[in-house]
Amino acid sequence: MIPRNRAVDDVSFVGHNAAVTMLVVSHDGRLVASAAEDSSVRVWSLDDGQPLPHMAEMPGGGIAAFDFSSDASVLAVLNGARVVLLDTSTGEEIVEFLPGDIHQAVAFAGNDRVYLGGQSGVLRIITRDATGAWSLQQLWQGTTPIQKLEASPNGRSLLLVSGGNQVQLLSLEDGALGSLSLNLPDAVEAVSFTPVGSRVFVRTARWVHRVSSSAKGLIWLDAVFGPNPVHGTGLVHATANSDSVEIYLPVLRGGSIGLAGLGFDAAESPGLFGNKQELLADWRVRLGRLEEPAEITEPVAEIVAPE
Repeated sequence: MIPRNRAVDDVSFVGHNAAVTMLVVSHDGRLVASAAEDSSVRVWSLDDGQPLPHMAEMPGGGIAAFDFSSDASVLAVLNGARVVLLDTSTGEEIVEFLPGDIHQAVAFAGNDRVYLGGQSGVLRIITRDATGAWSLQQLWQGTTPIQKLEASPNGRSLLLVSGGNQVQLLSLEDGALGSLSLNLPDAVEAVSFTPVGSRVFVRTARWVHRVSSSAKGLIWLDAVFGPNPVHGTGLVHATANSDSVEIYLPVLRGGSIGLAGLGFDAAESPGLFGNKQELLADWRVRLGRLEEPAEITEPVAEIVAPE
């Protein structure tokens, strides 16, 4: 029998008893949740920077991912083979599911739908009915592990990051995958819709990519080379009600966390990503100017905007 999680009410210290491994900010910007190596979870108020007076201690394996509902009243936590929904005001468990395999991606869409991505490629959903009861069902089966999920602000589409560093857009209205997807050269570490939802930002180790989102799928626009972000953090948008190109990364500055702005311009037409000489050689072949590309050894990667 798997032990239940325990909400500790007598919390007389600020922080965790082990190293913090992950942070997530609520969609309304009021709360932040933190997870530590000892599988403890805390919720903090961003109004005063203080933790709420409880801490959930999760049994079993470490915390793989977590996400807030839109109103920040519920926190979905992936903990080993378990999926747990926590009441953020008390730290108490609302419901627990044991899907039968390991999940490593979770995303709330609104307040009543939670999407789960499994290592087997399965996409599941937890829904809440009119009586307040939660239930789990399978939606879709892919061929590679689902590593990250992110729901659009309107709850109509879902970003799926799967094996091979592929990013796809799934329509939650008809269950169809967009015909256009991204295949990036490096592992995807964070994905985020802009607050309005027509743009997507995708972060790899040092690059942040700006992507157009539509019914057809995803179209790469451009990318910038960014600083090393704080481990376990995502992307921060400048405004709550626009598709502004202003985006920030949480970084360490003098022992404290600050925000580093990324220099995207206002161009909306697609560019080219890769080594300049390799791109030129490839496009000369495509345009019929050379029979085959010349051998390129220069390792410098840069952005080439269309003329």
